[in-house]
Amino acid sequence: MAKRIGEILQEKGYLTAEQVEEALIIQKQYSNKGMWMYIGQILIEKGIVTKEQVNEGLDILDRMKG
Repeated sequence: MAKRIGEILQEKGYLTAEQVEEALIIQKQYSNKGMWMYIGQILIEKGIVTKEQVNEGLDILDRMKG
């Protein structure tokens, strides 16, 4: 199974499993209202990670896809 951005950022030590779970709950709340927000955006807005850290994680995901 492919990794997700939350897993990558957690492995890098940028956040905890609890913080990922909190962001996923927020993401679901947005979805229930008919809106979409990327988990990386939520994590940045909550001040949990930086934009640079999310971009690093996205770069890692892109390299994993080949």
